[in-house]
Amino acid sequence: MFPLENLALRRSADNPAWMLILVQLIALSVSEMGYITMFMYLSSAAPSKRSLGATNGLAQSVASFQRTVGPAVADWLFAFSITNNVLGGNFVYMVLLALVGVGLYVALQLPRRMWTRDVGWIPLN
Repeated sequence: MFPLENLALRRSADNPAWMLILVQLIALSVSEMGYITMFMYLSSAAPSKRSLGATNGLAQSVASFQRTVGPAVADWLFAFSITNNVLGGNFVYMVLLALVGVGLYVALQLPRRMWTRDVGWIPLN
């Protein structure tokens, strides 16, 4: 939304960017709901109740690494696209949009039903 907000602020005198900011805030609140789904898939991926802690620890470590490295890489990519004027400075948004596309493709590969077998500790309804 940031490129669209920037474009709206540069092109319009009556400032319609508040609508885009509202859409961005709504999208942020909806995306936060995805954490619940992530934890459901994570708990069903553990082969047993004993390995649930190790599975959760590994997932949290990977998420922490991504939260550490992600902003630095995105900042470097933003500076690179502005400095070298790649796609008018919008190259960073194309790369991030491609990453979102890959993430959506991977998310579509997840099974529709998570619990298809009884592992003894996850109740089947």
